[in-house]
Order: sequence, then C-alpha cells, then structure tokens
Amino acid sequence: MISSDYTKFNTSWRDRKEFDVHIENLKHLKVNFRRVSMGSREYIFYDNDLAVPDLFVDIDRSDNTGSHIGKFVKKDIAEYIKSNAMNPNKKFVYHEQLFNVDAIRSVLNPKRKIGIPMIAIDINDCYWNTASMLNYISDKTTIQGLKKKKYKLGRNASIGSLSMKEVITYYKDGEAKSSEVKNGDPLYSLIRNEIINHVYKVFLNLQKKIKKNFYFYLTDCVFCSYDVAEEVVEFFQQEGYTVKTKSCELLDVDFKHNIVSWFDYTAKKVVTKGIDGVPGHQKYYIFNQKQVVNGK
Repeated sequence: MISSDYTKFNTSWRDRKEFDVHIENLKHLKVNFRRVSMGSREYIFYDNDLAVPDLFVDIDRSDNTGSHIGKFVKKDIAEYIKSNAMNPNKKFVYHEQLFNVDAIRSVLNPKRKIGIPMIAIDINDCYWNTASMLNYISDKTTIQGLKKKKYKLGRNASIGSLSMKEVITYYKDGEAKSSEVKNGDPLYSLIRNEIINHVYKVFLNLQKKIKKNFYFYLTDCVFCSYDVAEEVVEFFQQEGYTVKTKSCELLDVDFKHNIVSWFDYTAKKVVTKGIDGVPGHQKYYIFNQKQVVNGK
C-alpha cells in the first residue's frame, strides 16, 4: 500500500487550487511523474527517486472529521489478517437496501388523504460497531473512533476505504500518456464485505421476524410500523446494537417506476410539508427488483 512504500511526503498541499497550479507547473516543466488518487488524498510520485513525493489532503473532506482513524483500522486489520486464515475468493450476495413491496402495497390506500405513520429505527454507528463485534478492530481503536461525534465521517470512510481503488495517471514530459485503476488488497476488501454482509443478514432476519410490519431498510436503518417498534429495538439490542428512532410517514409507492416515497418529520433541512401540513422533508428511493423481498 502507498503508506508503507514511503515514510516521508511533502504534505504542505492543503488547498485544491494551489495543488492544481502545482500540477500545471509540473506539466509546463515537462516533468515525468505519476498522479495517484485515493479518496480525499492525491499523491505525486516522481521518476527521480531522490525527490520527496507530494501528498495533497482535501481539507474540506477530511479535516477534523476523524480521517486519522483509518490508519488505526488498517493496522488492526493487518494484525487480524496475520492471525486468521482467509479466503480472498469468497463470494457474497448482499443488499444494502431491501423493500417489502407487498407490505407497502397492503397498507397504502389510494383514497387515503394522509400517509401511513411509520417509525425509522436507526442503528448507531452500525458498520463501526459491527467491525468491532467481529473483532476486526481493537477495543482501543473502537473507543478512539467514538470519542467525538464529528468522527462519524472518518469512521465510515475507514470501513469504506478497505476496498478503495487507486486511479493512477502517468505523465511523460508533462503530458498524460496513460492511466489505470488498481484494486485494493483483496483481503481488506474481503473484510469490508464481511462487515456489510453481517449487517445485511441482521436486517434480513429482522424482516423474517416481523414480516408485513417491515416496510424497507436503507444501509443501517429500518422503516417499519409502530406496532413492532419495541420488538425491533429489543431485537437490535440482542444483536449488540444501540439505536435511535424518528417518526416518518409512508406516502406512496410507484410500482411502474419502482419509487418509494416517505416523509421525514425530523429532517434538519425542511423543504416542504407533509400531507397533514407538518414541516419536514419528503424523501424517495428508486429500488430495483433484486432489492425486493416478500413478507406478507
């Protein structure tokens, strides 16, 4: 990985415009280099081995948001890989969203003037805590990542970056000659898939348990009827998670275009009002048939 290839970088680049000017200067000077893009970071490596590589960090995307957590996660996972036999060719079939279309169809009435009340139950720090429960990250790293609420972006990014790809552009005499995309370490990608697959199975088991009261789930949040709210909270607690809840209104499902729409009463950005006139934020999701599960 890049961080292990070099111990020193010129890390003075923090402003995107200045960094772009730097690249234009390299082109003008007809320098040979390769530009590597990885998430919020970009690297410039020179053909001259004595030259210190440049590192650009996008402050708007990483500053003060827990971006430093990623190095702790990768260190823990490197230790896990050393101590455990793993199959990089393991196949997964999971969905990060599921829609119980039959259940939604059964509760919506075209003649109804208001939507259907439903509750959204959201797992707190879902992927982060799952990584911890599966022993991929240490207790120390788990606590470090949870120290500040604003580290949420860093926590999520550290899990997502396990399968991050490198986009590499090669420059010869200042001109871009070729480019390639390199996949990340297959064992790191495997662990990311294991984490997501575990979460998927939790929600799938929940759907089997509450059946028609399960409307849909998105990433780490289930939308269901109020009738089973306590049961769902208890279910997640037994799985090792804590949750938060908010009130929503199931508005409509467009079966022709596969669109589910609902109203979020607690959304920070208020852009409209619900059918009953209460301020909030109307949302929608376009699903596909592979994301449909039946549970009447």
